[in-house]
Amino acid sequence: MKKKDFKIGNLVFFATTIAEVIAIHEDGIVLKYSDKFEYVKLMVEGVREIPITDEWFHKFGFELKEGVFWYDNVSILGLEGDRYLHFDGGRIFIRTVHQLQNLFFALTGKELTLKEN
Repeated sequence: MKKKDFKIGNLVFFATTIAEVIAIHEDGIVLKYSDKFEYVKLMVEGVREIPITDEWFHKFGFELKEGVFWYDNVSILGLEGDRYLHFDGGRIFIRTVHQLQNLFFALTGKELTLKEN
């Protein structure tokens, strides 16, 4: 992983918990890793990507219709572990949560946010 792969708001694994990227610096990134506003600054090598699963699509508010996840006009096709965003002229494989967040923002200008339970 490289620092340039992340943007503020991305979700990643830190130790055994899910954390949010809140700042990106030349010498590392800053993560918020609890609701108690606990932060840590570390090198990118200290975080792990979150593999994309059906659960994450549901958490972000995608709806499953006939085997395709939909959010507005964005569709995600494929089976668990092998997902791709389909668009006019091709497809982009999505393997991690932060890839989904970044692609969705690039295409729609909207941030994906976790739904309240």
